[in-house]
Amino acid sequence: MKGKELKTGRGIVYYWIDRHENPQAKCIVFTHGLTANHSMFEKQTEYFKQKYTVITWDVPLHGRSRPYSDFTYKNCAYDLLGILEQE
Repeated sequence: MKGKELKTGRGIVYYWIDRHENPQAKCIVFTHGLTANHSMFEKQTEYFKQKYTVITWDVPLHGRSRPYSDFTYKNCAYDLLGILEQE
């Protein structure tokens, strides 16, 4: 998976993508819960990347996505939207 980042005014949000060779392939995004990070989906991404583009990310204030200011779930949703628009 290729590591990338989304720079926001609140901090940098890190994510990883494995783009399927078919540009029409659907995309699956894996989002972890509290106290976890993107690495918990290693087995799932290995399986699903055969048919889909796969994205995992470190939700703000988790994993590499820190420091980060003004954490809210709304801001997390905006950041995820930013990742999807960037890709």
